[in-house]
Amino acid sequence: MAGNTNLTANDAGDTVVSAIENELPAYRAISPAAILSLVLGLVSGLSFANQYFLIASIAAVVLGVLATRKIERFNDVLTGVGYARAGIALGLIFGLASFTTEFMSDFLYRREAAKFARQYVEALKRGQLEDVLALELDPETRKERTPSDLLKEMKSKQPNVDAFEMRTMSTRGLKKRVDAIGADAVKFSKIENVIIDGFSIRAGALLDLQAPPAKTEGVDQNHALIVMLGHKDGAKFEWQVESVIYPYRLASYVPAAKPADDGHGH
Repeated sequence: MAGNTNLTANDAGDTVVSAIENELPAYRAISPAAILSLVLGLVSGLSFANQYFLIASIAAVVLGVLATRKIERFNDVLTGVGYARAGIALGLIFGLASFTTEFMSDFLYRREAAKFARQYVEALKRGQLEDVLALELDPETRKERTPSDLLKEMKSKQPNVDAFEMRTMSTRGLKKRVDAIGADAVKFSKIENVIIDGFSIRAGALLDLQAPPAKTEGVDQNHALIVMLGHKDGAKFEWQVESVIYPYRLASYVPAAKPADDGHGH
């Protein structure tokens, strides 16, 4: 026949018009939520560097689920299920891995800080003042040197006796209190907080001093906080006491803000 019409005949001899061979399929738009879910899933990989990016992990999963449901409901006009599922997967993988890493790191830091806190308590209970003050020096300085020698060096670095006594006032007050109430009345309670500052770790160890009622001079004198500074040296941790807060009110310690770098190392 003339023209472009494509006709066929069936068994009954009727003429039937066939489907147009080059007809384009119906257009389906990619879901913006699916694309955003994928982008957020990729961004959530930064949660290993900063825990705030866990928000991106949660958002990637939520948007991915919503996008998948919407695409399945309107599959004739929307597509992009693969993007949404990829966003969900990345959000879950990075989010859970980052959270687990942070949890395990915090557990490890607290465990190692508690070990040093107990060492400090033993020095308070059994040792002399110089044994306690020695733990305020860095581990390298403490190696192969007696507490007495370290105490002499600490005094020599101060301009006068008053300066030394001012610097060690809290430690001396705590030691005097422990000696007065008895060694069995002081114990390590818990690690109150752990803060990561670059490569350094700061941890606050809470000590309880339970004096007999007749000797109790106030509830504040029954608590002390030992602020410890540590860093990881290979497979082990090295610690020193950075400051002693005594008397101490529970949960009142606020770490000093880290000074801003002006670009010149200051």
